[in-house]
Amino acid sequence: PGSYRGPVLLFKAANPVFEGIGYLVDDTLGWTLSVQNPIDTIEMPGDHTEIVDESNAREVADALRPYLDRVVSRADPPQLARQG
Repeated sequence: PGSYRGPVLLFKAANPVFEGIGYLVDDTLGWTLSVQNPIDTIEMPGDHTEIVDESNAREVADALRPYLDRVVSRADPPQLARQG
């Protein structure tokens, strides 16, 4: 398969559990090798698994909200089925 051409938002842990090959490539953890467009990166507190802990849910939601709002604002309104 080819590289991905759509928008990408990367949540990156502030405290990496390990520093594998992705950390050696670039700040996007190596995703630039598979993505053609720029990658938006948001650093989140904690390590890889703590990003999705309930204690970080509000911070993840707050960081994600502007991106979701932007996607929703670009979407076409749903087509209503005509009756009759």
